[in-house]
Amino acid sequence: MDIREYNTKSLPYHFVLFYNMPENTMAMYRGLFSGKADDNAVLTYCYLDSMCGLSYKVICCAKLYDNETIEFDVPEHLTNGMTIREGGLECEALLFDEGGIMSRFQKEADSIKENYGYYAESLKEDEDVPFAAFRHVAYPNDIQVYFFKKNQGYEEMWVREHERRPDGTVIGTLLNEPYDQSMEVHEGDSVKVFPYDPGDGNIVPVAVLSWMEELKEGGFHENI
Repeated sequence: MDIREYNTKSLPYHFVLFYNMPENTMAMYRGLFSGKADDNAVLTYCYLDSMCGLSYKVICCAKLYDNETIEFDVPEHLTNGMTIREGGLECEALLFDEGGIMSRFQKEADSIKENYGYYAESLKEDEDVPFAAFRHVAYPNDIQVYFFKKNQGYEEMWVREHERRPDGTVIGTLLNEPYDQSMEVHEGDSVKVFPYDPGDGNIVPVAVLSWMEELKEGGFHENI
């Protein structure tokens, strides 16, 4: 799964293994962290920086096999010298809890939390705040919103909240440019977001697009 598809609240204080990145980028990490020629992944620890937001400390290079077995290429002396900020590495990623196969790196994780702080309260969801589970962990006014296409499929994009309405909707500004240029919205547009239950009881934020107005009442779920 691409790192951009993860809920940001699930990332801090977890180990994140980045892989399937461009070869020239992977070659840079192999050179900086004494990786082997066949290493194809980079192990990091994700944390919250009080000044810079979501951040990743590089721990070592690794080899990720097709069966998701991982062989870590640990240098003789581990350092916490390189930081990747959010958006600095956009590729596929795997998420790991502390402990288990990551127990060998617990000292590094503890050191990062000691040096940069442990903001566990930022991961909690306020039930009184609309779409709390979909808000950015470091930028709580930013909501990860579903933009459904008329001909099936969707994109997840960030909307910065400006107004909350009594009916549960939110008005905000779109922060991304859609990958699909046929969509009717663009970066900087004002967007209305409404709460939608896809049928499992979990309320998700969905952008109101003009084509939805053409649907008959009760037909929305069938069309997405």
